[in-house]
Amino acid sequence: MQFLNLSGFLMRADRSLRPIVERYGGWQRILDPQFQPPGDLYKALHSVGYGAESLDILRRQVSAMLALSREAAENDSGPSARIRSYTEADFNQLQTLWHKLIQYHQELDPERHDRSTQTRQNWDSYFRQCIRSDSVFFKVAEIERRLVGFVSFRMFGRRKFATIENIFVSPEVRSTGVGKLLLASAEDAIGPECHISLRCEAKNLNAFDFYVGLGYQQTVIELAKAPRTQPEGQD
Repeated sequence: MQFLNLSGFLMRADRSLRPIVERYGGWQRILDPQFQPPGDLYKALHSVGYGAESLDILRRQVSAMLALSREAAENDSGPSARIRSYTEADFNQLQTLWHKLIQYHQELDPERHDRSTQTRQNWDSYFRQCIRSDSVFFKVAEIERRLVGFVSFRMFGRRKFATIENIFVSPEVRSTGVGKLLLASAEDAIGPECHISLRCEAKNLNAFDFYVGLGYQQTVIELAKAPRTQPEGQD
């Protein structure tokens, strides 16, 4: 099954990188853990608009794409997952997945996510706002014309920063690499120069391990306090 086109990814990364990559022996040499990047390589990257950390970021991203390619080749069984951008024709299916995401969080932490009608309406309203927004983007995973997952991300700060807002994979295709493909597709669309952040709920340990396994690091600890119930009989 063909999950992704690696050469297409490398070409889309930035055409100005290709002569630099070729000058230093190609991606295979640059990705070699034993390769020690010389100083003039950093200068060459800087000359085409890439900062000092870009080489390490690119090496991690391309290594992840290569790993996904190998994983796809080793798991050549069953229907393939196609990752693509959201279209208007996907609205109903995507909304169904959105509701499943809400249900998942409600079951994970019922004290934090209530099941009231008002909450459902608020989430539906937010979903429509995201769909209409020029700064929020959706990638979907499709198997045999059926959506089985999605990832949404928001760009801001003149597209120098991005937040992975939501990612969801249907239970029947979890642990098959679909989540990795969705996240890799989002990172590809965001670009190597952009700082990416995301939030993970404290009780969602599987998601935390998933993100850490793909190179994300915990940078802050967010604390929350539930609303205080007002004593009965007081205004």
